Amino acid sequence: MALSTSEFKGRFGFGAMRLPMKGGEPDFELCNQMFDRFLEAGLNYFDTAHVYLGGKSEVALRESLVKRHPRESFFLVDKLTHGTFRDPASIRKVFQDELDACGVEYFDLLLAHAVNSAHY
Repeated sequence: MALSTSEFKGRFGFGAMRLPMKGGEPDFELCNQMFDRFLEAGLNYFDTAHVYLGGKSEVALRESLVKRHPRESFFLVDKLTHGTFRDPASIRKVFQDELDACGVEYFDLLLAHAVNSAHY
């Protein structure tokens, strides 16, 4: 039996690791359509990381989601990826860079990303 869209709400997210590109940049027109369709379906969880598409995933989310939809209408997740910071003090800068790239004042969730036994 197929599940309806409403049954996925809150448990089905839009991962922005592989977005459509055009000339080395996100295809904003296509991203607009994809994000709009996702929201229209009643879904609202968007996931990115600073390392996705060399930072362009965050830019695509800023341009095609954040600038076009009220902030309270979506749940935004980003990640602190090991290798993007050197020490605890530099985490603040990486975090601020992520906020700036996404064009938001806060993330609904921030995940520790690419953690393993070598750099726990």
